[in-house]
Amino acid sequence: MPAGPCSKRPEALTDDQSATLRKLRRRGGDLWRAYSLKESFRAIFAGDLNVDEAADLLDGWVAKASRSRLAPVVKAARTVRKYRDGILAALRLGINNGRAEGLNRLFPIQSASRSRARLPQWSRHRKV
Repeated sequence: MPAGPCSKRPEALTDDQSATLRKLRRRGGDLWRAYSLKESFRAIFAGDLNVDEAADLLDGWVAKASRSRLAPVVKAARTVRKYRDGILAALRLGINNGRAEGLNRLFPIQSASRSRARLPQWSRHRKV
């Protein structure tokens, strides 16, 4: 399934996706608020900020996200608040999970639910 305009970086959007995003911005609403919070969060980790600047922006993002009234965003803000010190330590030390993600891409591990979905229909309903 192709990525929609809300799941891609703005600089990677096609012309049609950019037009869709402009329409969403004009309409406003929950989807636009969630998108703008996602993008402001992504900008914190772009790599062009020092740790103090990132900490200030992260605290501001948590405050804004906590007031967003968007349940998944509020939950994410709580998680970021809980792990704030670890997140900032990872930024300070330059730690990321790039290597692990690269390995996952080379050697994908299928979850049990995905593996089960590929079983023939008759085996799912067979009593053991």
